[in-house]
Amino acid sequence: MEVDRCCDLRVHFAAYVTDAGEPKLAERIRLHLAGGCVACAREIDELDAAFYALGRVFAPMAAGEGATEAMAAAITRRHQEAPEEPILFAEHNESRLAWWLVVLFAVALLAAAFWGRAERETLQSANLTLHAAQVQTREVIDDYRQLQERAGGTAALLDALTNPRITSHDVAGEGGARARAFVDLEKPSLTLTVVGLRPGAEEQLAVYWQQGDAWSLLGPLERRIAEGGGGRLYELPPGASLPARFALSREALGELPAQPSSPLVQGGLVDPLARTERARPPEEVPGSP
Repeated sequence: MEVDRCCDLRVHFAAYVTDAGEPKLAERIRLHLAGGCVACAREIDELDAAFYALGRVFAPMAAGEGATEAMAAAITRRHQEAPEEPILFAEHNESRLAWWLVVLFAVALLAAAFWGRAERETLQSANLTLHAAQVQTREVIDDYRQLQERAGGTAALLDALTNPRITSHDVAGEGGARARAFVDLEKPSLTLTVVGLRPGAEEQLAVYWQQGDAWSLLGPLERRIAEGGGGRLYELPPGASLPARFALSREALGELPAQPSSPLVQGGLVDPLARTERARPPEEVPGSP
């Protein structure tokens, strides 16, 4: 559409102000004013104020002879102001911008994946180190517990060998198995050593004490003691005395029964004094033949 200049429209300002012009002409003037022409807007304001100062009546009033021509000539003589320079914005390449956004997003994804992988590897390495430390700690604790048990068993065995109040009893079992029982009736306690026992993978060993017809479960015998030797101390039931009987029995894994079901080693425990008296020959009676 062709752009109107100020000089093309000034001759029609009076008709525009008095609403006497054509609608298309009024639309052209409004578009020109909307374009930001300050000079034309000021001139229309002045004309509007002048016409209202003169007063407007309902009946048409004829202008003086030559008045219209003189006004148009005066308006024409006014300085034509140059239009303002339009502001131009550089065009954007939307496809290039979208491509750069895609590239940046891909780089961000790669960086996040690389960082996450590094973090996972670091965490996995830390977990492996922690697991190894926990395994070593458990092994040290188990070794220390076994050492304490062996030390306790060794101390009990040394006490059994050197204490005069303790009696020893050797008992043979199946397949060359042998056991030695040290009985201390003051505590009362039983220290047991075994040789030649190898329980199966699904078996466990248990020690029992028989006083009269009643059996008492003293406790299990550890596999490492049965296979590798050593001593194990058991507390005897209150009121234990000799003669008595003990049994080392093979039992299935799980809860131990109240009395032996498959004894490997068993035998009677007799007071050594009574045994000595039975072995002593009869004294000679004076006057006997």
